[in-house]
Amino acid sequence: MSWYILSYTLISVVQHDKLFSKLRACGIDGILLQWIINLFGNSTFCTRIIEILSSVVRMLSGVIHGRVVGPIMFLVYINDLIDILARYNVKVKLFADDVKLYLRAVNAVDVVVLHETLAALVSWAAEWQLSVSVTKCGVLYIGKDNNTVEQFSINNTPLPIVTFYSDLGITITSDLSPSFHIDCVVSKAHQPANIIHRCFVSRNADLLVRAFITYVCPLLEYNSVTWSHHLKHDIERLEKVQRRFTKRLHDFSSLPYDERLKKLNVDSLEQRKLYFDLLW
Repeated sequence: MSWYILSYTLISVVQHDKLFSKLRACGIDGILLQWIINLFGNSTFCTRIIEILSSVVRMLSGVIHGRVVGPIMFLVYINDLIDILARYNVKVKLFADDVKLYLRAVNAVDVVVLHETLAALVSWAAEWQLSVSVTKCGVLYIGKDNNTVEQFSINNTPLPIVTFYSDLGITITSDLSPSFHIDCVVSKAHQPANIIHRCFVSRNADLLVRAFITYVCPLLEYNSVTWSHHLKHDIERLEKVQRRFTKRLHDFSSLPYDERLKKLNVDSLEQRKLYFDLLW
């Protein structure tokens, strides 16, 4: 038994005429529909390079960025994709224009079903003129036997088989270990921690610690209940970021880590992680 996770990105070019037909199918008509048609129909755009402007042209596709109505219209446009893919009993997750397909493959029949689901997605995208960005697609295989990974393709273009994938800021690996994700967040967290020491003129420890909690801790703790670590070396690597930061504070370098935390009145990252787990 193994799992396949297929990740796709749709090129979000919404055709206005087809959007209006979907709105009618959803029961949106009358003055509200006419307002939406006028909003999109009267939209224009041009390109600016330094002080030079291109000619103004009418916008025939796409949603309006920066307005509440834009994301709503895009969700209406792709909403029926969920129903189409659900017919194949494949788990589907969508976030904006990113699509994830999950399938537990017990035998060859399950793999065939995933091929059929992929074909249905490509057919739907072609019908509604939302092409699939193949360069942003990937297949993540979760299982013990990596020698039997199935090859998937879109329009005869093979999809890359990856060993890890980043989804909403969380890096998922083929062995579901959080270690690789921890490598990424620790590397990112050291940078702002060092910047705080370089950029703040004040040597006030409380001020610097507040900056650390504000700018560094979110990098180390974002969605930690999802990738909750349990190995000692992973815990120590995360803790090392705060340990190193507090050691560089003025008059704190000679104190043991536990005493530094007590004097600063802050918790260790492991204690904070335990608190978040219990809160969840």
